[in-house]
Amino acid sequence: MPTRGRCSAAAASTWSSTWWAARAGRRCSTSCGRAAATPSPGPSPDRSSLDLRKLYLKDLTFFGCTTQGDEVFADLVGYAERGEIRPHVARTYPLRAIVEAQQDFIAKKHVGKLVLLPP
Repeated sequence: MPTRGRCSAAAASTWSSTWWAARAGRRCSTSCGRAAATPSPGPSPDRSSLDLRKLYLKDLTFFGCTTQGDEVFADLVGYAERGEIRPHVARTYPLRAIVEAQQDFIAKKHVGKLVLLPP
């Protein structure tokens, strides 16, 4: 079975409009915590929806990924130490620009990590 899938970690608004783009037979992971935690009943901008017909007709497998075993983190650290993976850095800021960094983080107009540099 193919293992590539689509992962949405942003929010319900992203999840609802993109999960179905996964190819048939794929495994898809999600960690949309904010979407799942919305307590209000009925449809709202913060609630996700899933058409179960699309889920089973495409033979998709979904799983949450909020926690992983200790070995997963150890593997991830090893990949980073060996340079096999690198985070995408959208922008760096000196620590004195922490307010600007936080404003950019809240604006959500970046792709990648925002990094604060110590003095």
